[in-house]
Amino acid sequence: MTKFDYLNYIPEYSPFLLRSMLKTVINTDSLPVKIEGFNFDINTGINRRRIFGEFVRKIEDDELLNLVIRYFRTFKLLKTEPQLLNLYHSSNIPEHKKTLVKAYLYGTAFEFESHITYHFPILHLNALPTLKFEITQQYIKHNLFEIIQRIERIKLSKQSDFVESTYSLENQKKYYSSLIKFYSDYDYIEQTEYFKKEVEFLKNRKEGLFLPELTKTPDSNPFPRLFKNASAFNLFVAYKENIEDNEHTEYSYIFRKMKTDNLIYPDITDFAYREWLSNEYGVIISQTKQLSKMGVKDKNILYKVLKDQVLK
Repeated sequence: MTKFDYLNYIPEYSPFLLRSMLKTVINTDSLPVKIEGFNFDINTGINRRRIFGEFVRKIEDDELLNLVIRYFRTFKLLKTEPQLLNLYHSSNIPEHKKTLVKAYLYGTAFEFESHITYHFPILHLNALPTLKFEITQQYIKHNLFEIIQRIERIKLSKQSDFVESTYSLENQKKYYSSLIKFYSDYDYIEQTEYFKKEVEFLKNRKEGLFLPELTKTPDSNPFPRLFKNASAFNLFVAYKENIEDNEHTEYSYIFRKMKTDNLIYPDITDFAYREWLSNEYGVIISQTKQLSKMGVKDKNILYKVLKDQVLK
């Protein structure tokens, strides 16, 4: 959870400056920009609300806070206000910090509810954590930013689905490359791993663009003594169609991998498999290699994609 030391917080803005910035956020026009051919809106929708919530958390002036609260109530922007007030009144907060704590609760809850409202079409609320607060005599603890990160990852996945179903292959590659560069540069400059999972996700999606489409395969199993079922045979055929070079390693891999996954009968020997390869496809290889004796990272990616398509 995020921990805010309200007891030792030093004001960043004067009440006058905060009032001006809050008013500016509300009234500023949209600022759409284009990056690498893609449109981004940096000041409307959820981004504007996030900035507003961040400024509300800085308020230490009663008059300004009351003005903001009236704004929330007029436009019915906080459904959780009764729970916030219950928590606020039941907590032991030093008198000179009560305004800051109250403002922090309102700003955080406003940002949370804004995210839920704005992203509602793509969210499964039952799978999303609820906003939690804990107030001590020095700290406010909450899980807002963990929830936002979860929402952003859902959003990134949905956005990637849209790009792959709408854009050309070249623009798909450009989309993934630009985001990978943005996230990687941020982590490198800030010396963090904040976007590590996002970069990993985007790289996997980008690699998937180069994987082959599965061609239609028969529903029958012409080799029932070798393969457990028709889907297992279809998986072998799909993998075989993508073998371009180093046949020895590739045919060793698919044999060992499918035996491990119980798709080829366990009593099929190395010799029996190689004899079948020779008779059916004219492929002659020496003794098959063990999985530990070959590089399998790229093979695993291809195998998983084809397996997901064939065995789904």
